[in-house]
Amino acid sequence: GLAGFTSYTAYYMAIASLPLAKVVTLNYTSPLFVTALSVPILGEVVGARRWAAVLAGFLGVVVIMRPNAGEIDPAVLLALLSALSYAVMILITRIVGRTNSGSGLSVYSMLVFIALSGLIGLVLGDGGYDSEGHASAQFLLRDWVVPSARDFAMMAVCGVIAGIGFFCLTQAYRVAPPSAIAPFEYSALPWAVLWGYLFWAELPSGATWAGLALIVGSGLYIVHREAVRGRRMVLGRPLRPRI
Repeated sequence: GLAGFTSYTAYYMAIASLPLAKVVTLNYTSPLFVTALSVPILGEVVGARRWAAVLAGFLGVVVIMRPNAGEIDPAVLLALLSALSYAVMILITRIVGRTNSGSGLSVYSMLVFIALSGLIGLVLGDGGYDSEGHASAQFLLRDWVVPSARDFAMMAVCGVIAGIGFFCLTQAYRVAPPSAIAPFEYSALPWAVLWGYLFWAELPSGATWAGLALIVGSGLYIVHREAVRGRRMVLGRPLRPRI
């Protein structure tokens, strides 16, 4: 619950400052975090080739950040925090999912979301901490207002869609290895590019495209290696440590 709340909050704060496609691309480093963290948390074996893929993916992050181009936008770090928190949530789901149902996990997570959102509303909702600083900070600290009927309807639709998606995702991670499921979330990336262009006339820069290729390529390679490992385990031949 807490990891998921941190992930979504950081994600929306990043969107307030960065182009949608860049945020989604950076958020797709979560499978890399899942692969890396599955070693200490789940005790999974990750071979040299998958570690190389993880490093290549994070090289893509460096390309997108372009540290030689001047000051790095803090929103980039928020997008990475979102990905890291999301990876932690996935791994925790894998652990507790052994004894809990997908619907139960979804309900518990939503209750944590409601409680933490209410707490933030009580502390920050009056806009007393609002400032003229970074766009991401303004998004978090601005005063809360009563939504119009139209806005409320749109948020209700988004809530229903998000709830269905969260349940399906939770169920998938509950019954399958995280390193096998996570990379399939890349299917949202083309939609992010399309919506960013249609609604905000945003097009990814050359650096973003290059970083995107590295991150997505790394994720897909991890999927391939996980599939190879799964086949060998089924045949009774565990993956050799060097793979």
